[in-house]
Amino acid sequence: MSADPKSVRVTHEGILSQLSRLGWSTLVPISIWRSDRPWSIRSVQWFLFFTLFPLFLVGFTNLARSDFRDVTYLFAIYFATTWGLVIWLFVRPEKIGILDIVRVSLFTSITGVFLVVLLYQLPIMRQLAGASQNSDFLKRAIGTFLGVATSEEVVKAIPLLWIFVRNREPGTVREITYLGCVSGFAFGVSEAVAYSMFYAQTVARGHMPLGVYVVVQLSRLITLPLLHAVFSGIGAQFIALGVETPSRRRALIFAGLVIAVFLHGAYDLFTSIGLGFPIAVGAVLLFIAYVRSIEAMRSAIRASQEVTSP
Repeated sequence: MSADPKSVRVTHEGILSQLSRLGWSTLVPISIWRSDRPWSIRSVQWFLFFTLFPLFLVGFTNLARSDFRDVTYLFAIYFATTWGLVIWLFVRPEKIGILDIVRVSLFTSITGVFLVVLLYQLPIMRQLAGASQNSDFLKRAIGTFLGVATSEEVVKAIPLLWIFVRNREPGTVREITYLGCVSGFAFGVSEAVAYSMFYAQTVARGHMPLGVYVVVQLSRLITLPLLHAVFSGIGAQFIALGVETPSRRRALIFAGLVIAVFLHGAYDLFTSIGLGFPIAVGAVLLFIAYVRSIEAMRSAIRASQEVTSP
């Protein structure tokens, strides 16, 4: 069978000739891009941010001659924003304004951290914080749960209680739950920066191997702010349920804080003996289970009201 003459002719054409036949508009379809406007698509904007922001930081920090603390803050915020989008896609809050995110973040990262430091100046809290480092397991557990975990989870809940309970601003269960995660991220970022300074000084003194430093530093920047968000997000869901159910409000808020404190304290306590990973897995799965159970919990709460109503 003889070959098709046209096929033979095309096969023997040079690259330049083939490019000429294709044409510039085929290879670089600018007119299609202008009409499609992919840069205006929200998912594309987020993709650009998460892909290019670290590269931007490389140039920016060199030009600005940023110190270690500034660089750590920027990267911690970057990772928290990444997780914030993931949690947003999962929680699906009906409407979240940038102002809500900013004011919750600023309160927790500035006022909240200050309140924690202030609390640790009180004699009882100072003793509990010291007990969290005790070699005796029981004393360490008491200090961890009643000192560290309780103070941090209460502080992370304060902006939500102030906005939605005291000021009675409108907010759905999913919106308040998400803002609880935002508060957790803000606290986790501030904590990550403080610990990062400590880690860097420890390495500089030669008391920490570089391999260990890389692991603990990345954990502080990437994973631990997420765990803070998970703990406070669970507590925030209970606050949100209490907001829409005044007759059960105090019980729901108390239950949410207790659960958040328990998970936080358990992670801190068992991390000291090498068992933090399974606690972290359980906390994340529990957060997912709670978010997926929002409607079922609302129905159960309404049913409890009907049972006790006269």
